[in-house]
Amino acid sequence: MANGTPTYVLNLKLETELFQDDILDKRFEIGRKLYNSVSNVAQKRYYEMVKTKSWRENQKNIADVYKSEKDSNKAKTLCIPYFKIRKDLLKKYGCTEYSLHEVVKTMQHHYKKNMDSYFSSFFKILFTLLYSSSVISPLASRSSKISKDLLLLILLMTPFFLTIL
Repeated sequence: MANGTPTYVLNLKLETELFQDDILDKRFEIGRKLYNSVSNVAQKRYYEMVKTKSWRENQKNIADVYKSEKDSNKAKTLCIPYFKIRKDLLKKYGCTEYSLHEVVKTMQHHYKKNMDSYFSSFFKILFTLLYSSSVISPLASRSSKISKDLLLLILLMTPFFLTIL
C-alpha cells in the first residue's frame, strides 16, 4: 500500500437465473467487442495524428516553453495558442470524446437486436469516464482493453441493468 492503509475487496455473487446469465454473457461479449473496436479506431486515429509534422512541431513548441519557463503558470499562459492548435488537431483527426461517440453510434447498428438505448448510452458514459480529459494519455498505452470486472461495475450503475432483471 502506498500510504500503509490496508485495502479490502468484497466479492459478492450475483444471484441470477440461467437465462439472465446467458443475457449478461452475451451483452458482456458484445460490450467487450464494441469497446475494443472503438478503442482500436481511436488508437489508429491517434497514431495517424502523431505522425504528422504539425503535431510534432506543436508538441515540441509546448515542451520548449515548459523547459525555458521556470514558472508553471506563466508557461501555461504562453502555451495557450499551442493548446488551441492541439485541440484543433485532435478534433480534425477524430480523437475527441464526441467523435468516439459517433463511432459507437455507427457500430451499435450492427448489434441493434441486442442493444437498446441504455446500452449505447452506457458506452458513452464509459468513454466519458475513460477519455474524460483527452484521448492522448489512455491511448499512449496499449493496455486500454476493457475487462469484464470494469464493465460489470459500470453496468451496475446504469439503468440498463434493471431492464434485463
